[in-house]
Amino acid sequence: DRSWGQDFPWNEVRRAQSRGALVGVVVYDLIPIEHPEFIEAGLRIPFRDWWNRVERTADFLVTISRSVVDDIARIQRGRPKVERQNRPLPMRAFTLGAKLDGTTADQAIRPELLTLMDSAVPGGVYLMVGTVTSRKGHALALEACERIWAAGGDARLVIAGKNGCAGDALVDRIRQHPRLGERVFWFDDLNDAELSWCFRQASALITASQAEGFNLPIVEALSHGCPVFASDLPVHREVGGEFATYFPAGDPAALARLITDHPRQPRRQSQTSLPGFRWPDWNESCESLLKAVLELAQQVKPECSPQADLRAQATPAPVRPRSAA
Repeated sequence: DRSWGQDFPWNEVRRAQSRGALVGVVVYDLIPIEHPEFIEAGLRIPFRDWWNRVERTADFLVTISRSVVDDIARIQRGRPKVERQNRPLPMRAFTLGAKLDGTTADQAIRPELLTLMDSAVPGGVYLMVGTVTSRKGHALALEACERIWAAGGDARLVIAGKNGCAGDALVDRIRQHPRLGERVFWFDDLNDAELSWCFRQASALITASQAEGFNLPIVEALSHGCPVFASDLPVHREVGGEFATYFPAGDPAALARLITDHPRQPRRQSQTSLPGFRWPDWNESCESLLKAVLELAQQVKPECSPQADLRAQATPAPVRPRSAA
């Protein structure tokens, strides 16, 4: 289990292949290639070099969403013919699990959270979960809220996530915001119990990302009955289906309208917290991954005969919620 980087054990991989092993690579996303503007300049070329070697070396790929499969295929089609690999790489998506395992009933919630997440706030309390980076759309959510406040609204924005862009203008904008501690709140150290409580109390989760490979907070929110306002990306529709509400990516005015209208539309809230939503846990996710690996291995090397007991354990990937029209 290794992340990409200069210390990736390519020699060991080649040695294993020379002894008959099949090599599969799990791909979370290709954001450094498709959206380099969101990646540190010093990481772009190393990632592309790593990916080029994956394409030359791997026997198959497993991705965390069907959208990533589409991204890989699109990148491969866009290459000049002379640069394309002679063999198509078999690919399959598996299902990530979702469960806040660190939650226990006796864990205390810090008083500050109890106060600011009060569901009686007239304008609602809106939650963002995930590392604070420019790609995640925190600036857009701030702009949407600023429009609401300028019009006399009373929405609160709660950010839960670590700083992923130290020294960035986005961090300065949040930390120096005139409404910080009044309408804007940033927590970088919530435990699982506190995060779970926030999901249950929030008016909605806002995820305004411009690029994702999956976006687990959507599933975590819906699993807690928390409505989701998501930027309209293919992967968000794949994950959230009919249970989330979508706004055009990069449009703060559209998000502001969703937030403003949300308290007056209880039907929308009940729609996004349908009891029919269910997502696999991490045990089921492992089974989904195992099934994908076994099937891809047999596709690459038909003479392979995976152990019957492993095949019996591998259950089909759960059906996704139907995508919204």
